[in-house]
Amino acid sequence: MLPTSWHDINVAQMLEISHAGSSIKDITHLLNLFIDVENEDMSVFMDAAVEFAKVLNSKPDVVPCEDVYIGKEHYHLRPIEELSVSEYIDFDEFKDKPLENLTLLLSIIYSADGDTGDYINDVKRKSKEFLDCPADVAQSALLFFSQRFLAYTNNFLGSLLQEHPEMKAEVEKIQSLLGMTSSLENQNGTSQTEEQSMD
Repeated sequence: MLPTSWHDINVAQMLEISHAGSSIKDITHLLNLFIDVENEDMSVFMDAAVEFAKVLNSKPDVVPCEDVYIGKEHYHLRPIEELSVSEYIDFDEFKDKPLENLTLLLSIIYSADGDTGDYINDVKRKSKEFLDCPADVAQSALLFFSQRFLAYTNNFLGSLLQEHPEMKAEVEKIQSLLGMTSSLENQNGTSQTEEQSMD
């Protein structure tokens, strides 16, 4: 069935859409994610393409994203304060390319009932599961968390400077440290998302 909103499109489909061009072949491939159009006549194809384009050109709604259920798994959006230093650095590292790192970012900001405490393996597992997350939920979560992340970082560094103005040089060093190499990057510099796409 064709999607009627971004909620009907999951993250995996959204990523496919983001990589598609505008050729008839690409449009057919995208429509085939939802309905079989290859054996339909051109009038049915064109009607489906027009309806699909309306959804793609619409702005995703901002929807509740604190609690998400994917299959039987319950995910809860984490408070910034609960992030470990590694998770904080990883989010900061990968947030600048949100679409290509979307499942990785979602895996960092959501805790799951099935988390084992092994950060790398939990992120790998959740990254695969978040491919089934509705696109509007994923985008809302990332928007909401990014705003909180920015406010938290600014408040933390601002209050540190206010209480200790003599630490200006140290605060600037901390700001530069936020760009350090992520713990989710491999020795060769490829991220877990790049590794996933090779699987």
